[in-house]
Amino acid sequence: MKFCKTLTASFLAALLVFALAACESGEKVAATVNGEKIAEQTVTDRIMIIRNQTESYADDAAWATALKQASLTPETLREQIIESLKQDIIIRQAAVEKGITADQTSIDEQVAQARATIGGDDAAWEEALKKYGYQNEAGLRERLEIADLQTQLTEALASEPSEQALDAYLRESAGQFAGRRSSAIVLASSDQVSLEEQETKARELAAKLGAGEDFVTLVKEYSTDQISKDKDGDMGWSSLVQLSQGYLDALNALELDQISEPIVDGSNVYIIKCTGIFQLPTEEDAELDVSTIPEEIKEHLTAQFNQSDNSTKFTTFIQQMSDDAEVVINEMPADVPYNVDMSLAEDTDTNNPSEDASASAEPTMPPVDQSELTGSLVIVDIVEGEGPEAKEGDSLTVKYTGYFTDGVVFDSGEFTLTLGAGSVIKGWEQGLVGMKVGGQRHLVIPSDLAYGTTGSGSIP
Repeated sequence: MKFCKTLTASFLAALLVFALAACESGEKVAATVNGEKIAEQTVTDRIMIIRNQTESYADDAAWATALKQASLTPETLREQIIESLKQDIIIRQAAVEKGITADQTSIDEQVAQARATIGGDDAAWEEALKKYGYQNEAGLRERLEIADLQTQLTEALASEPSEQALDAYLRESAGQFAGRRSSAIVLASSDQVSLEEQETKARELAAKLGAGEDFVTLVKEYSTDQISKDKDGDMGWSSLVQLSQGYLDALNALELDQISEPIVDGSNVYIIKCTGIFQLPTEEDAELDVSTIPEEIKEHLTAQFNQSDNSTKFTTFIQQMSDDAEVVINEMPADVPYNVDMSLAEDTDTNNPSEDASASAEPTMPPVDQSELTGSLVIVDIVEGEGPEAKEGDSLTVKYTGYFTDGVVFDSGEFTLTLGAGSVIKGWEQGLVGMKVGGQRHLVIPSDLAYGTTGSGSIP
């Protein structure tokens, strides 16, 4: 299990690496894609990054065992790396066909931002690049270039969806965004003003409202939250913004235009006014009138639909180009440094009760079948689950564990989201589609579908 965990983690780093090296005259060729060569050395370098990331893999028996644990051989690993490189070539060739070039200014800015985040001198920068799986800065730039070309291709292939298709999506998905809109007077406590003092002030304002004073006028005069204050107290639709549970409970108890008593939630005191209610028709057979969907929710759903539709168009286009490509894969040379006698692999029974207890207790990354490795998002279903498949607009509750590339757990928990709402990283948005209740799925997510080059907190 330890071998498998480390090898699987290494594959994620490998997904983020490599500029495609053109073959020099006389250099061995691993494969050609529509006549474009993939150098054998490029494939070898990529695989050796995986092998060299774990010191024990220098031993042939350990390397063979790691491959066996991941259901691989040197030959099949090479095929998957070639497939990954093939996909990058296809994207580049598609970009040429569409007259698209990468935005080098944007790439320069992203690299500069990443370097500023890392800090230090050139040596620190090179060390950080290797830590995150890049051979050098050229490898990082290559990954950013592919991501930029993919974005531009998606935009170039986009087209206006039919009104009928969009309306059908709105009717199908709008129910996930039923909720209330609110405005609020927010009184935040601070070092200068205690929570008790703000509660007293809130009661005074509630009395003013009871005497007929205007809600918006009091917002502008007393609210401490500048963002909502600039919008006359508007806090938006509860289904589109993140609100605390205490705030939501108070809001959901209100009728339209009703104003709450002061509520204390955390370090703030709120006076909440319900300014809108959106709900589905109560009659079982009644069809939702699209014109009744609030404009902000309609805009959000339309953006979701367009994003999904455009993504599908891109995927279909690239898949067709890939299917039509003339690909020739040459035989693996016997002398490549990752080749190994697979008979050296140890038999590892993960159910063996004699396995070290501490090893079985530590969090381990589930083994990944690499047969679908494409250089971007890897999706592996461990347990299929039952019932309908999750689709955009569905509300999902998921339990998750996040691993760094070295197999160390960085986060775990339970989370509720609306699929396609943009509340999670793109790797989740794409990777959760099609899951069923009770299902278990393993995602290997590259940085361009997570937090890009800048990371997020402790996540690189």
